[in-house]
This record gives sequence, structure tokens and C-alpha cells, in this order.
Amino acid sequence: MTQPPPTRQIYTTSDRKTDFLQHIITQDAPATILLICTTKEKFLEQLLLASGPGTEEHHQHNHILTKNTIGVLSKSSSIKLVYCPTLEHLRAYLSVIRSPEDGVGLQRELLTTTTTSTTTEEREGQTKQQPPAPAPLLAILNPLALHVPTSEFSAQGLSRMFAAVVEVADRGGWDLVLCECKDVGDSTGSGSGMGEVSWHTQVPLLNSSVRVGEESTSYRGGGVPVKRVVQRWFEFNDNEAPITDTTVIDV
Repeated sequence: MTQPPPTRQIYTTSDRKTDFLQHIITQDAPATILLICTTKEKFLEQLLLASGPGTEEHHQHNHILTKNTIGVLSKSSSIKLVYCPTLEHLRAYLSVIRSPEDGVGLQRELLTTTTTSTTTEEREGQTKQQPPAPAPLLAILNPLALHVPTSEFSAQGLSRMFAAVVEVADRGGWDLVLCECKDVGDSTGSGSGMGEVSWHTQVPLLNSSVRVGEESTSYRGGGVPVKRVVQRWFEFNDNEAPITDTTVIDV
């Protein structure tokens, strides 16, 4: 039985945290690791803020949805939450992550052993009757926002991180999905937590590059939109019209 290759996707259906978490919860992965690129306190604060404002009916609906989401995540035996508030935390966890002990590897081995001792007709029947087991899922929330305040918010720095993430996922047979969500109530203009628009932001090619002029959208040594860097490894699940790639974030 041929196992389909792992998927690598950028989730852009919505840039609301509650929507992305619902997407993760509804997947049929036997095991899921959700890497959250912030502190636990800030993550929970953002979920609570997501329950309002609006009409009373709208507020109650969002509050129930948020409460249910937190409840499912906290009680789930198949979803593991890992908080990575810095790049160092994220790299450290990626260096030790292993394929989950979910029985998928053993199941594949047993299926292979069984089919080698059966007839061709029996093997064909088993292949038709038993679909491939779903792959475990590695999800990362707000990896770009984690890079924004650092010198590694560049094509060089992002390539380094995404290459490491893909290597880990391929080694463990994980499906991989990334998402950038907006920070609720963020009016500081700091650049982090910008959501979907982050994928279309211009970044310098190298970590050491500097912007030419305070109001300029160009960098000394050249710049490139984040999406172009990421598309080397990932597929975007969107069909929307392209957003301008000249957005610049102050770092």
C-alpha cells in the first residue's frame, strides 16, 4: 500500500485564531502537535479577546465557541500544545521532536508483512479495503510574527527556519500546516500579529540588510516578498487576488 506524501500548506482561509484552531481540531490526524509562537498567557488572552466585541448575540456565540475550543484543546489526548515565545524555544523544540507513538508506523509494518505472505489477489483486495492511515499533523501558529522583532526577519532567516521545519516534518512523516493570525485589539502598529498580510510583506535578502531611507520599501542588497520565499516549500490554500508585496514592517 502506497502512503501519500506528507502535505505542506499555508492556511489562509481565515486569519482568526479561533478559526484556525477549529480547523486543527476537525482534522482526522491520529496525533497533532500545535506549536504556538507566543507565551501561554498571551495566547489565552487573545482567545478571550476574540470573543468580543459586537452585538450581545454575536458576543455570546464567540464566547461559547472560544470556551469550547479551549476545552477541546485542554482535554484532547491527541493534540499537544507547545508554547515557543522565542526563536530559540522554537529551534530547541524542533531539534528534539519525534514522530508520535501513535501506532501508525507499527500498523504500516504489519500491513507490509501481511501482504508479502499473501497472494496477489489478496493483496489487491486488502489495498482496496484499507485506505492509507492519515498522517500525524504538525501545525505552527504565527511563525512570522516570531521573526518580526529579530534580525532574522529576512529571506535568509526565514529560509533557515522553514527548511528546518520541513526537514523535521519529512523525517517524521508529518503533514505540515502554518498560519499567521491577527492579534485582536492590537493598535500599536508594531508589525507582529498582522495576519494574512504578513505573507505578502517585503523582507531583505540577508539578515544584515538595512532599509534605504525611513519611508522606503527597498532594502540595501534587495528585498523579496515573504510568500515568494515560503513557496519554495509550501502550498497556499487560497485563490484570492494577490495582495501587494510591497508592505514593509518596522523591525
